[in-house]
Amino acid sequence: MRIVIKFGGTSVATAGQMGDIARKVARLSRKHEVLVVVSAMGNQTSELLNLYRQVHPEASDVSRVSEVVGIGEILSARLMAAALVRRGIRSIAVTPDTAAWPVFAQAVEKQALAADKINQEGAALIDLPKTTEVCRSQLLPLLRAHTVPVVCGFLALDNGQLITLGRGGSDVTATLLGRGLDADRVIIVTDVAGVLPGDPKRVRAVKHLPKISVKEIEILSRGGARVVHPAALLHKLPGQPIVIMDYKSPDYGRGGTEIVGHIRARVYRTPERLAFITVVGENFLAQAGLLQNITKRLSGRNISIYGISISEHYIGLYVRERVAETAYADIYGITHTEPKFKAVSILKDIGRLRITSSSFIEEPGIIGRIGDFLALSGINILEMNTIKSDITIYLSQPDTGRAYKLLKNLTF
Repeated sequence: MRIVIKFGGTSVATAGQMGDIARKVARLSRKHEVLVVVSAMGNQTSELLNLYRQVHPEASDVSRVSEVVGIGEILSARLMAAALVRRGIRSIAVTPDTAAWPVFAQAVEKQALAADKINQEGAALIDLPKTTEVCRSQLLPLLRAHTVPVVCGFLALDNGQLITLGRGGSDVTATLLGRGLDADRVIIVTDVAGVLPGDPKRVRAVKHLPKISVKEIEILSRGGARVVHPAALLHKLPGQPIVIMDYKSPDYGRGGTEIVGHIRARVYRTPERLAFITVVGENFLAQAGLLQNITKRLSGRNISIYGISISEHYIGLYVRERVAETAYADIYGITHTEPKFKAVSILKDIGRLRITSSSFIEEPGIIGRIGDFLALSGINILEMNTIKSDITIYLSQPDTGRAYKLLKNLTF
């Protein structure tokens, strides 16, 4: 069995705790392939961040801040590897300066690191192909050679510069590596025995839940529960359990709460037949109000627009087929008053599918995968639009039913 096990800051807060954990990991590694992910010891990230802000209160350089606060994770990795070696286990600390470093991402915005220990929404786009390639080329050989890699959580490389995945990002590291290594199990070790039915600080909740679905834990996490980072759930593979357990557990191979299932994309089919009205002309983007003229005219007729495309020489609108002739006539009428409009056409019998998943935001190549999948099934896509977690596909109406069934059964 291949296991990725992550230890939070509370779990490795002292040298004594780290030694106790190393003893249990050593026992586990004698039976299984084990990769360890560690957070900084105790509250060290907050302490380092506070020190940095004292000496440089206006600091906004993400890489420089990351280099300072990341010292905590680097120290944890090296200490844990040393503790395992002392117990007769071959182990190596995998830090961002080593060839085996596996986590790559692109910082998409300059977001300050949160001062508190929360599950912070990360401002980085994970490079899944590169991360997966390094997992397989560097980490997998170590596991097969009975070596325990100890990887820094929370950190990533962006074109050689160090960035963070946001507070709580070690959970993301663990599930991301679990995905890249096709692990049989990902274990998140924290300071509770599992997922409790209520906040133990507010209610008496003695017994943890044996199982909970990924959708339920995602809702709880986004609602303020700090059991596991919501973004970590995006990388969970189908059939791959994530187990939440207490660092005090005598055996990390059993117990805890098992998170089952995975985040599936949801597919929706627009029931109405649509028509596509195309306007061609010149320099549309340079003149304000052109699109407004069209939408205002259609709104006056109570005609809904299901989708809009626009470029320098083209405006396209999707409307319900049963009102398409009226919409066409109204838009054609605008061409007599708007010199930039040259011609209008109409195409009927169009279907529309919408695919939505929060995983799409951080998954490069998903549009290509969907397009290739439908192409190999003999289905032609007329147009595809994307907005964050939503992908909308327009295709010939006769193909819509089959495409809907195929995409419903596809694991994204």
